[in-house]
Amino acid sequence: MKEVVREIARNGHFTIPREIRKLLGIKDGDFVRLTIRNGRIVVTPLILVDKDQKYFFSAECQKEVKKAEEAFQRGDFSTYKSVEVLKKDIEE
Repeated sequence: MKEVVREIARNGHFTIPREIRKLLGIKDGDFVRLTIRNGRIVVTPLILVDKDQKYFFSAECQKEVKKAEEAFQRGDFSTYKSVEVLKKDIEE
């Protein structure tokens, strides 16, 4: 386990060393979540998503995406030679 010691500066600031940022894939401008777990601070890199894309990351949507991926892997899908044929199939 990688371990470093840092002094807490004014206003509670400290620097995450370059080596650790590299290991975690953290770059300038990234966001992180600080969580207290068992008396320790856990740093988790985050990716922020626009509100209008939030639905995609909901448990319900991810469940549907997983089902669709599994169906695709099984070969359970259709192909169409034209948009008109696809529209007709959807309407039926």
